[in-house]
Amino acid sequence: MKRIAVSLALLVSLLVVGHDQAHGTQAFGGRVTFLRLNDFNDVYGPPGDSINAEVFFSLAGAPGRVFGLTLRNDVNGQSHLAAVRLLSSSWKFGGWICVDVDTSLPGNNKLVWLGRVWWKASGAC
Repeated sequence: MKRIAVSLALLVSLLVVGHDQAHGTQAFGGRVTFLRLNDFNDVYGPPGDSINAEVFFSLAGAPGRVFGLTLRNDVNGQSHLAAVRLLSSSWKFGGWICVDVDTSLPGNNKLVWLGRVWWKASGAC
């Protein structure tokens, strides 16, 4: 429980919640139903609808979609690592997760935009 509070506090300080049409983002939410961590620069999904990331996950509120996070040593590295901890806690304890994803590209598999992942008690994002 302490780990969840630390991750949540870090994410709240880094993130803005919502929908941003200018950048082609949309919020999706639900309980984590699939969580996979892979090697650096891995690809998930069929040709034409694949994402290049290290963390892949699905949410109950977005059936048929897979989301991805990169774990690179860049400006978003720390927020993405905190997001992975939050996703893991949701997977383990069943909490509701919300994510902002880049919807500017076609397809069902999407990258999470700037690591925007947040915990919510329940309900829509």
